Amino acid sequence: MIGELLHPTRDEQLIMNIARGDRDALAEVYLQHKGAVYAFALSMLRQAHAAEDVMQETFLQLWNAAGTYVPRGQSPL
Repeated sequence: MIGELLHPTRDEQLIMNIARGDRDALAEVYLQHKGAVYAFALSMLRQAHAAEDVMQETFLQLWNAAGTYVPRGQSPL
């Protein structure tokens, strides 16, 4: 467990960078995961506009809550 905390995954490192206000880290997470987030929201909502709103809110919540994330050595996303 200790070793895992010393070696965070790439996504964990990005979240820790986001917590420090790194907008480039947020942009990287967004580019990597926007398609999956949108597809999931669209599959649930069946409305493109609503799915876009949910996608935007998801990444806004990531920005706001990144400081509360505790790395565990596994992908959080």
